[in-house]
Amino acid sequence: MSTSSKISILNGLILLLITLADFTGIVHFELLLSYQWHKLLHILGVIIFMGNMIVGPVWFSYAFYSKDAHVLKFAAKLLQQTDLYLTIPGVALTVLNGLCLSSVYGGSQSQPWLLHSIYLILTM
Repeated sequence: MSTSSKISILNGLILLLITLADFTGIVHFELLLSYQWHKLLHILGVIIFMGNMIVGPVWFSYAFYSKDAHVLKFAAKLLQQTDLYLTIPGVALTVLNGLCLSSVYGGSQSQPWLLHSIYLILTM
């Protein structure tokens, strides 16, 4: 297993544990910045994360269909790097600012969709 895969798994577990800790009341997030800044950072995280998730496979498929081994090797290496430097920070920005934003509306406990999403992640 590559280093970036290990980092991705560790990041996912940490964010899941933080979300569960907030949901169970062990940890409580408050707004550290203004509501608008948290909202902007949350949306920026989604854009970075989803942008990389959409664009990465597209240019990797172009490299695959080029039938050039050097291009394919470079694309695979670049895909790992972009996952490490774009996807992981994008997910972290989305989750952490989402937890801060939920404090305005009563915390994550008053958001039933959050429990359902945690349940879906754990059952996959």
